Amino acid sequence: MKHWVMAAGWSALMLGGIGGFSHAGDLTIQHHELVVELDPSTHTLIGQDTIQLSGMPDDNPVIHMTLHPDLEIEEVWVGGTPLSFWEEALHASNGSHGSDESYLTRTVEIHLPSNVDTPEAMRVRVSYRGEINDPPRAAPGLRFVRPDKTRGHIGEEGVYLTSETSWYPNIVGSLATFHVSVTLPQDWRVVTHGQETSYRNHGEISISEWVVQAKTEALTLAANRFMKQVREWEGLE
Repeated sequence: MKHWVMAAGWSALMLGGIGGFSHAGDLTIQHHELVVELDPSTHTLIGQDTIQLSGMPDDNPVIHMTLHPDLEIEEVWVGGTPLSFWEEALHASNGSHGSDESYLTRTVEIHLPSNVDTPEAMRVRVSYRGEINDPPRAAPGLRFVRPDKTRGHIGEEGVYLTSETSWYPNIVGSLATFHVSVTLPQDWRVVTHGQETSYRNHGEISISEWVVQAKTEALTLAANRFMKQVREWEGLE
């Protein structure tokens, strides 16, 4: 599947496969500012990720991101400027997922403005949405040896999103910090890396915020109707 999304004032001509494009120099993601709404009843994720880039771009700054194939990008912005982007869903090799499975991954190519070396241009905002619905399947063999298999699931029985899910835009090889705000149904709770800085129920929804200060390659998130117990030791929760 291939399609173009062009913003006003931007034009580009791209031919060939992904390998034929020029890549941005050493651009990686330094920080994710993630705002995510999860609806277990419809398996839906609505997300906005404001990405802080770092590194030295080349003369034609282009970044390549990965994203779940069922998540559609709605728009990409730098400041008040919409950016053009191009997407391609690719079949992954069967070796990593089993010969009986058809697995897709999405590559997103974003063309950055020429002034990408300015602080404002190094912050890219990506809005996206879609469904993630791969219910866990029992793996063959002993459960304590091989856990249930899923590439990510949002459902009434719980939420489980990992690096394999590609549930937020990412540049392969990036080590980043995170600030994550997650909206869920009332009384649902989130568990992810780092520390929860706030949690509140507001009407029929709950909002949880987490800060990940240690740079990490990927973020895993789980959610359910968890009960939280806390114990402190020498000032640490």
